[in-house]
Amino acid sequence: MLTPPAFIRAGGRLRPPAPRELGPWVRAAVRRLPPWRCLLAVGVAAVALSGDSARFLPYAQAMAAAYRARVRPEGDEAAGRPVFSARLDQGDAVVWLETAASLAARISIIRRYRLAGAYLAGVGAEDQRLWRVLREGSAARGTASG
Repeated sequence: MLTPPAFIRAGGRLRPPAPRELGPWVRAAVRRLPPWRCLLAVGVAAVALSGDSARFLPYAQAMAAAYRARVRPEGDEAAGRPVFSARLDQGDAVVWLETAASLAARISIIRRYRLAGAYLAGVGAEDQRLWRVLREGSAARGTASG
């Protein structure tokens, strides 16, 4: 299983890597391993970062935090996904959401490098709309069963 870094330090702050930043990392990994034996680990839950401490949040909990903070998630171009700041149990946090577009970009990496598939982390805590992207990605590979 290829487990990309959960966070990278860019511009003096931690953030999740954008899908385009995963390409070189995956390319280096498949030089050592046959790509058809590799699964790309993909987190589907929201990620909250407070200081240097990170945790996964269920999508509903992340959206409730945004609602309480009266903020709308804005696109974080660097991370390739929406982000907002809010107060959570452990204090102020920056929260990144996984969306259909950001998940589709990660799925395209699997296709580009001809990996065996994806290992989904945080299943059950995701935005249910992500399953459409996964079904479409699976159908494009000819593996959908539906």
